[in-house]
Amino acid sequence: MSVWPIRCLGEIADESGGEIRTGPFGSQLHRHDYTASPDGIPVVMPVNMVGGRINRGGIARITPSKAAEMAAHVTQRGDVLLSRRGDIGRYCLVDGTTAGVVCGTGSLRVSIQGSSLMPEYLCLYLETPLGLHQLQSKAIGATMPNINASIVRSFEILVPPISTQRKIVTTLSAYEHLIENHNRRIKLLQEMVQRIYHEWFVDFR
Repeated sequence: MSVWPIRCLGEIADESGGEIRTGPFGSQLHRHDYTASPDGIPVVMPVNMVGGRINRGGIARITPSKAAEMAAHVTQRGDVLLSRRGDIGRYCLVDGTTAGVVCGTGSLRVSIQGSSLMPEYLCLYLETPLGLHQLQSKAIGATMPNINASIVRSFEILVPPISTQRKIVTTLSAYEHLIENHNRRIKLLQEMVQRIYHEWFVDFR
């Protein structure tokens, strides 16, 4: 019976020419760099990481020219962004629809495309009690826990063969879609109940 190896995330990133980089310092972004224009480039902060995805609702944006200056922080498809302070364990995966957003202050970018580790598998591992505990236990600071690139590089992860990772991702993603659809149906039923209640007992129809 084969045993899957446990490897450090930094080693995995290095083997594929990837990187683990913290977002820009606050001093690199000024008020005049932000824009209300829908053509602005989204900047992903921890608050925008919801359910493993990027929530664009109310997201801050910077001018395209400023984003070009910060090319080192512009994301690519397959990047995994982590919250590096406060709510440790919050993350999101950059997909084809969100590639090109900027990794913001308070965030940290993990690029492992082309390595022995699928970004999607890494995201699932981060949701396990083992993965979450490892990140939170390594965080420093009592009032505001935070992690840095060195801590994330030392993050240990169980690495099965790519074929096995793909099966795990496919299977669990299918269950997640079922759960999401189920929750949407529940929400719709709750709204219907509220409307019926209002019509019967408030409008007296």
